[in-house]
Amino acid sequence: MRNKYEPVESICIKGRKIDEIFARWLLFWSKAKTKYLVWKDVPEKKVVAELHDLLLNRYKLQIPKSRKLKGDAEDKLTVKQRKKRRDNYYQAKLQELIDKIGLKEKAPVKYTARKALCKKLENRFAEITNGRQLSTITYNYSGYEGDYDWSFLWILANGKEFGDAEEISFLKYLYRYQRSGSVPAKKARQTIFPFITWDSGPDRSKFSFMWRLFNLESSQKGTSGHIFFIPF
Repeated sequence: MRNKYEPVESICIKGRKIDEIFARWLLFWSKAKTKYLVWKDVPEKKVVAELHDLLLNRYKLQIPKSRKLKGDAEDKLTVKQRKKRRDNYYQAKLQELIDKIGLKEKAPVKYTARKALCKKLENRFAEITNGRQLSTITYNYSGYEGDYDWSFLWILANGKEFGDAEEISFLKYLYRYQRSGSVPAKKARQTIFPFITWDSGPDRSKFSFMWRLFNLESSQKGTSGHIFFIPF
């Protein structure tokens, strides 16, 4: 599965650069050829993508429960002490990821240094590929090499496909379809909030209504389920 792409440049079909928001609201539509920055299919791709994300979003990383102080010691820390612990954990995590991909660098502290390391990662592990975008007041589409991301009336309907994974949603979580893998190993889940879930796969399928109020599961071993939480 490819990483989610990041647009680096948009070019209007008339040959001039445009601002997407300006085109959407004042010109009502825009059609553009777009260049995307994507990670190369190398063994370190997942680590590189994680490192790149953390360099740009330092507060996205939280100290896990396993690393927190025991008892009520964590609650007794001052704001300054909490910040220092979080910063130290962040720097240690950056250094761990940097070492994993074999870069002889120290974890950057300042924002400008983090941006510079991001650029270095992009130059070494990323490539630019061509894609396309279509934007109107109600509909947005962007994609490249068979992968795509679209939305209709913002949250009314959304869809995306990256590699072997696909997701379609209606009113965000009211209806959701998720697929992973390709035929014959395709697995899918359909959810109708808040009561119905239906999982399907090559060797197992499961339907449930309000968890175990009623559920039915079929596999190579046979069929089982629950009615009013009573198994059968």
